[in-house]
Amino acid sequence: RPFSARFTEHLGMPSVKKASAEAAARVLQILESCRPACQVFLGGSPAAAEVEELVGGMSNVIYRAKIPSSGKSGVIVRYFGSNLDGIVDIEAERKCFRELAGAGLAPALVHEFHGGRVEEFLQARPLRAEELPEPSIEKCVVEQLARLHHWTPSEMSHPLQEEFTGRIRQWTAVAAARGALLQQLSWDSACALAQRIANKLQELSSPVVFAHNDLQEENILLEDDSSCSNPKLRMIDFEYAAPNFRGIDLGNHICERMFSYGATNDTGFS
Repeated sequence: RPFSARFTEHLGMPSVKKASAEAAARVLQILESCRPACQVFLGGSPAAAEVEELVGGMSNVIYRAKIPSSGKSGVIVRYFGSNLDGIVDIEAERKCFRELAGAGLAPALVHEFHGGRVEEFLQARPLRAEELPEPSIEKCVVEQLARLHHWTPSEMSHPLQEEFTGRIRQWTAVAAARGALLQQLSWDSACALAQRIANKLQELSSPVVFAHNDLQEENILLEDDSSCSNPKLRMIDFEYAAPNFRGIDLGNHICERMFSYGATNDTGFS
């Protein structure tokens, strides 16, 4: 899963490793191409930066560049993964991130290049499942989600039933092509269920908002200069963000709270 701060020890994996000389050279070349913007976050020339690979991403390849003596947090260089093909519309995600960053809802966008982008590195860590029910955290999560729901991108259409079913069928085709075992699942039933849920939400007058659609513990960062009792939170990973019913975004977050991405057992349930 693509973002630097999620690769932490609580997930049971190393957070960083030294980048190879070849990878570091590519990263520094990209940073040199956007030197003025990068220097704001690096605190110096890109040539003085150290490059680390952030280990554990399932979708992207991520590097962090920083100048340790500068006191600045540095930047992320993100290469989009080929395994996103057919699942995430990269160009739509680029445009979405650009607008979210401009609105202060996503990390600052430093530079875009073919196959990736450079972003601000956030000094923060992902929340843990056991922290989500804490009242101060819960309140802050809802406030952050409300900020997103009150924001409107430059282009936003209401979600139609064809979009729900179309996405289900598209993802089914991608999963089948990649060898997933789908025999026990009825996708016609899944589409019918999506339609029933949409119809019910329309009956309840649940408003259509710009939704995160993937608000789980790893996509909510607690800034290093805050605490669970007095939190400052940031949402990340907007690959699935799109117009949706507000009730679905809230309901999905509640469902995600039942699952721990840091669990050591097979299911993630306690």
